[in-house]
Amino acid sequence: MRISSTPAQQKALAETNYEALHSAYETMVDGGNTEALVDAIQSTTYTEALQMYYDLMAQSPNVSEEALVEALKNMNSPMCYLPKY
Repeated sequence: MRISSTPAQQKALAETNYEALHSAYETMVDGGNTEALVDAIQSTTYTEALQMYYDLMAQSPNVSEEALVEALKNMNSPMCYLPKY
């Protein structure tokens, strides 16, 4: 026997499901701490840049847009020293 739920109960269930999914998403992106990852990117030295690249690639596609933009702005990247053709 199926028990029907009211629209208010359905809305509450949908909100609970959304909050659970959003929490899981937040935990996955940037290892759950975007600010710490952005700080790490900003403090990366030239000699650490290649390892940071590998770390970001290992986390991909779970890297936030904010962290990726910061990585592109970071001029310690070895990529900025490659000749441009």
